[in-house]
Amino acid sequence: MKAKTVYRTIQTAVTAVILMLSACEPEAVPVNGVTLDRTTVNMMVGESVTLKAVVAPANATVKTVHWSGVPAGAATVKDHGDGRCTVTVEKEGSVTVLAATADGGKAAGCRLSAAWPRIGNTAFIKAVDTQCGWTVEPDGTVKLTPENRAAMAAVTELSLAEKGLTDISGIEYFTGLTTLLCYGNQLTELDVSANTALTTLDCCYNQLTDLDVSANTALTTLKCFSNQLTDLDVAANTALTTLDCCYNQLTELDVKANMALVNLSCHGNQLTELDVSANTNLGYLMCGYQNDGPVTQNLDLFLTAAQKTAWENNWGKGIYNDKVTVKTAE
Repeated sequence: MKAKTVYRTIQTAVTAVILMLSACEPEAVPVNGVTLDRTTVNMMVGESVTLKAVVAPANATVKTVHWSGVPAGAATVKDHGDGRCTVTVEKEGSVTVLAATADGGKAAGCRLSAAWPRIGNTAFIKAVDTQCGWTVEPDGTVKLTPENRAAMAAVTELSLAEKGLTDISGIEYFTGLTTLLCYGNQLTELDVSANTALTTLDCCYNQLTDLDVSANTALTTLKCFSNQLTDLDVAANTALTTLDCCYNQLTELDVKANMALVNLSCHGNQLTELDVSANTNLGYLMCGYQNDGPVTQNLDLFLTAAQKTAWENNWGKGIYNDKVTVKTAE
């Protein structure tokens, strides 16, 4: 009898504890809404944007959201699993990115409007004219579609000479260029760092104060005369056979790395010395007529013994090789 009483007492106590613990469990808080940190975005095709969903109320029990893009295939949607997603638009046009809550089926959307990036330099585009098989828009711009990019990359020679251009931005997409002729314009800047296949660059008769050809290691011919260059680094251009940088404002010129050099014209600068003893393939040299203001200054020219003979028999008789003192390199 006593055992039954004890059992019932224990059973009653356990039941009471269970009821008490159940009473302590918080009630599930349902989701009643969701918003996005952005509702509209204007962007370029190929760009990415990160969106964040905010579930309400803040203490909702289940805050999971699922992301999707409409229409399907217009964008790549990457769910980070923390209420954020990164969207990359693949096509021109509009796509709506939806965030739907796992609890309650609430949803919010962001409209992404994507356009192709463009080359907007219409003067450059007009100068290219029929030399490229791209599609030009009615407003004179060029969309950077895969087709247009391929057409630009396929061009190997481009002549923009004497077109009155002040800017040739857009040239960076012509990655297959081996020859670029842009002489006789009004360029103050020239970026050819993306044109790494160039073997010939003629940018003479412009207004360039700087020219970086360090990325153009395939260059064999560089003509940049009649500009306003104060510095010219050709150390990376070891394939150069012709360098014409006359009539600039160079005070130094180092051609020791250019051992393939055959033709060098650097007269009409402000050089005080020039060492071509490493350029044993040199067959033509014009280096005099160095100017410091209105005064023609003397140039100390360092040659090998063989080059000195060439100077005495040929080079030194050139019209622009005055005021040059020849010295034998050690």
